[in-house]
Amino acid sequence: MSTYSLKRRIELVKQSLGDGQWKKHFLPFAQSDDRLAYRQVGWTIFWFAVFGIAALAVAKLASGSYGFWWGVLAAMPLTIVWALFRSRLFSLQHDCGHESLFSTREKNDKWMEVLSVFTWISVPWAGVHAIHHMTNAELEFSDVGDVALLTEKSFSELSLGAKLYYFLHRHPLFLCVVVGTWYITFYERFRFDLFKEKVQELEKVAKVRSKLHEKTPGKTNLLILSIYSLLALILEWTFGLGPHFLLLLFISNIVWGSIAFWFFFLQHQDEALLKLSEEKLEALAQEGFLKKGNKHLLVSLLGSTYYKVPAWLRYFVADITFHPVHHLVEGIPNYRIKDAWAKLKELIPETESIITTLTIRSSLKLITRWYLLFDTELDKMVTAWEFFRNKRYRRLLFSRAG
Repeated sequence: MSTYSLKRRIELVKQSLGDGQWKKHFLPFAQSDDRLAYRQVGWTIFWFAVFGIAALAVAKLASGSYGFWWGVLAAMPLTIVWALFRSRLFSLQHDCGHESLFSTREKNDKWMEVLSVFTWISVPWAGVHAIHHMTNAELEFSDVGDVALLTEKSFSELSLGAKLYYFLHRHPLFLCVVVGTWYITFYERFRFDLFKEKVQELEKVAKVRSKLHEKTPGKTNLLILSIYSLLALILEWTFGLGPHFLLLLFISNIVWGSIAFWFFFLQHQDEALLKLSEEKLEALAQEGFLKKGNKHLLVSLLGSTYYKVPAWLRYFVADITFHPVHHLVEGIPNYRIKDAWAKLKELIPETESIITTLTIRSSLKLITRWYLLFDTELDKMVTAWEFFRNKRYRRLLFSRAG
């Protein structure tokens, strides 16, 4: 955790990269290389297929000797690796959504649709995610493309049932395992007009992104239903593995959904991150911090975490752990983002002290911290312990704004 105050961190970032200086350093990294992109996609699909087949082979052998459930259990380690490769495929799909993996929009669009069949994340996801990039750190839009973080006022407007679900939704374990599985398996199947009103509010949303948001998941759903049903039938007819395949696929959804939501949660939910309430925006504007495009610089570097994890884990999320740089220039493909991060550390030697840096060990503390709300008066996140100990917060649970 940095010992610098938020104001000091803002000043250091501005001194090094403020007033648009960051553009000359980081825009050159936003260069796509089709050769690298095809290599990444090809090898990831290859290993995804290898581990899927291996999991089924183990399940077949173990089931023949010990029964169905022992077969599924024996295949679990390989199924987890299979899910990890789905995570990497989604990370490549994510780059396609930003039009960064390949050199042309047509190639990115085509591969985004292809990869959606592996990941079960529909094409419209990219449109909502683009809005998240435009509104990162703004509490008013915290529910768009991210894990909602409500202020006291917005929380008080919910019904009691919605408040209780919001509490559950904010806990990392429930979010990752339950919501993550539901999201991958079912929620993405009926993503149609999500956040339509908020999209209309955002005049800055580019037309191409707006159109991407308006697409439906119908084509992805049809392909998923057709391909996976056919695979299950073929496997059942030839090897008697249809139920094994479907169950292992569902387990893969649990693992891959949990990974996805864990990383998404960590990227914007730590207490040290910059969060922009209306009051905070006004205060920063008065202090002159938001002139000449500095707002984007600040919310990118101070509103996102750097997750310092081993290289093997970074591989399965395609280096999205360097998240502040990704927000600074979303057009940087994953195969250049590590170099961009090295450039940032060269320009700002105190990078890992200024930017919120998490390790696996420190990130696990978020499970017990369980942040519930954002107090705009104190300019801080409120934990469950603080919420139920403080009478002012507790009253919000049973009161409702008119």
